[in-house]
Amino acid sequence: MIWNKPHCPQQNARVEKMQDTTARWAEIAKAANYGDLQQRLRASLALQREDYPVLRLLGKSRLLAFPELETSRRLYTPLDFTIARVYGFLSPKLYPRKVSKAGQIVHFGQVYSVGVLFHHQWVQLRLTTDGLHWEVLSTYKVVKQLPASSLTVECIQSLTFFQRTKYQT
Repeated sequence: MIWNKPHCPQQNARVEKMQDTTARWAEIAKAANYGDLQQRLRASLALQREDYPVLRLLGKSRLLAFPELETSRRLYTPLDFTIARVYGFLSPKLYPRKVSKAGQIVHFGQVYSVGVLFHHQWVQLRLTTDGLHWEVLSTYKVVKQLPASSLTVECIQSLTFFQRTKYQT
């Protein structure tokens, strides 16, 4: 795993471009649900891996050039999903956000008010370990708690947790 600085995809342009290409080929915005998205991604990855000729590989597909790609497949099953693992993954991280002139930030598609007192400043968000709230930190002190209402099993599995919603306080 290579971690880029926030908002700096150019630090890993090759991977970012491949993700963009995969998203376009799979037409992920048209996915009706997680199962449909998974099927679309599998189809586009199979095309990219097994059929698409690569000039720098002398016209071979990636799978022909690198047969070991076939040995590291991890399949997702809904029984493997636990919301506690999601919260455990998200809660140790800090998510920097710049507060707008109106005192708002956007996080996971949600527009939140943090207050005009913080306009044009950078704040960090941190998920509480129970997954119920985002803590807003300024100079590493909690200044507000916001609801993490989109981080539910239903929203995550239906891929709606990242959809833009109206302003929340």
